[in-house]
Amino acid sequence: MASTSTTPPDPRVKVRAAHILVKSEEEADALMAVLENGADFAELAMVESDCPSRKQGGDLGWFGPGQMVPAFEEVCFNNPVGALAKVQTEFGYHIIQVNGKATAPGDWHPSQLGDLVAGGQEGREEVQLIDVREPDELLRAEIKGAGFLNLPLSQFAEWRPKILSGELLDKDKKTVVLCHHGGRSMQFASFLTSQAGFTEVYNLSGGIHMYAQLVDSRIPTY
Repeated sequence: MASTSTTPPDPRVKVRAAHILVKSEEEADALMAVLENGADFAELAMVESDCPSRKQGGDLGWFGPGQMVPAFEEVCFNNPVGALAKVQTEFGYHIIQVNGKATAPGDWHPSQLGDLVAGGQEGREEVQLIDVREPDELLRAEIKGAGFLNLPLSQFAEWRPKILSGELLDKDKKTVVLCHHGGRSMQFASFLTSQAGFTEVYNLSGGIHMYAQLVDSRIPTY
């Protein structure tokens, strides 16, 4: 059954869900029983759902708070991944399957990174620092002694499977990502949260360029 929690969803969290829409509660209960006995959700949605999403096996893709009607949204955000739930809205009865949750990357101000660097090894083990710039960019400007791991975004195809398998990086550790101005690092940070299951990821606002302007003027800008 649907969760009864009324906790407001975190605005940074997105959910991926699928649903089967039917007209009556009796139909919904019957389909819930079929699903609980092991039926494939997507196959059942393609046959039984009244929603156009049936063509995609009921998949609604990723969405954030405020994009669905309140009752539907509450079920999606307050139930765990893998859960089945039933809820009524003005459209009918929905059987919902929560298929994924991801927290959008937060912003880290350059001063926060400056405090971490100035603190030496204190607190450093609790944070993994990733620089997604190209090797030639590191030669032009680098935060000395910070301990950034360089994973150039141009080599995404090479290191992506290592991250997904857990061979590279710890998904449960706070992660801060840096690039030149913040664009590439946001792409990487979004990948970590939406596809790799990382729970606490931050993008360095303004990249190394803003860090040099606000924290350490000895770092060249380019």
